[in-house]
Amino acid sequence: MLLQKTYIENCITKKAKKNNGELAKYLITNSHPAIIDRETFKLVQVEVARRGNIRKVTTNEIDEKGKYSGKYALSELLICGECGNKYRRITWKIKGKNTKVWRCVNRVEYGKKFCKQSVAVEEDKIKSAILKALRSAITDKKEVYDLILSNIVYGITGKKDDLDLFAIENEINNLKMRIDDNVSLMMKTEGDTAKYYEVISKMNLQIDALKGQAEIIKEKMKSNQAVSLEIKRITELVRGESEEKDVFGTYDDTTVKRLIEYVRVMPDKKIVVVFKGGLTIESEIE
Repeated sequence: MLLQKTYIENCITKKAKKNNGELAKYLITNSHPAIIDRETFKLVQVEVARRGNIRKVTTNEIDEKGKYSGKYALSELLICGECGNKYRRITWKIKGKNTKVWRCVNRVEYGKKFCKQSVAVEEDKIKSAILKALRSAITDKKEVYDLILSNIVYGITGKKDDLDLFAIENEINNLKMRIDDNVSLMMKTEGDTAKYYEVISKMNLQIDALKGQAEIIKEKMKSNQAVSLEIKRITELVRGESEEKDVFGTYDDTTVKRLIEYVRVMPDKKIVVVFKGGLTIESEIE
């Protein structure tokens, strides 16, 4: 049983949110008799993933998994840093030319009545700022690498459960740090060390169980050829083995939608990019 898979975001809204590593999860192993053995369960999960990834073709010969919903990815991602409303894509005439601009919906519809300080940003400039944030994030290679892999699976298959890989890896790392803390305390104590051994033993069992879950998800990823190719590409990029010189050199709606939870546009012409998984990067709009 995996406890605390969701949590209440705050006591005012009381909105339940999926726990993607923000809080600790508690795994209780061997809590009830197994119907089938673990190895059979893993094999079945991989086979289910394989069958689910067989591409379906409609009568119009459009690949079902290739469809992309939403005309502009930024319509779902840009949020006003002052009032919290979404941004809308509009056309302004700047220096005699029609220019695509993103503007807070409240400012568009009500002027300064509800939102006084929000800024309008040209589309090219907001895209450049997002690319800068992506390039900045990639410097923290290990964390971003895991985040990118988990979201590639979600972006291609549309199965949100695969995002659990990033949360599982985070939880394993948290448990390892807690084990180190307990070992350190055990070495310093002059009393009974049995309680420390018991706590460390339980956490090691949790790590083993979490690793089993991670392996299932990784096998699912391998079963999808498109995912495997993208993983190979990203791995080469992050490790510096790719012939591509500029990582995230070109803005791409699909990539942005896969990796980013939302982008908050601040009144001081800065953006706060929140990646899926919780990583936050600040970038300036030039």
